[in-house]
Amino acid sequence: MCDVAERLENRGKEIGMAKGREIGIKMGQSKGTLLAIYRYTAAGYLPLDVAVKEASEYGIKDEDDFLTKAMQAGYKIKKK
Repeated sequence: MCDVAERLENRGKEIGMAKGREIGIKMGQSKGTLLAIYRYTAAGYLPLDVAVKEASEYGIKDEDDFLTKAMQAGYKIKKK
């Protein structure tokens, strides 16, 4: 009986670890994408309105939120 419980516990841990890795990868990709949007906007390659629209997929609420988070990430973007 203990052997069955132990196997179930180990299987649960494996599933949990796999799910955690999957979530971590998605979060890392999101952060990398946002940083790229900030960088391209700061360099002038991406207009601010387009950048805000693209970043909304990653939780950016509006232009002010975008500018605040970009500044926190180390990017200075001028509002036009």
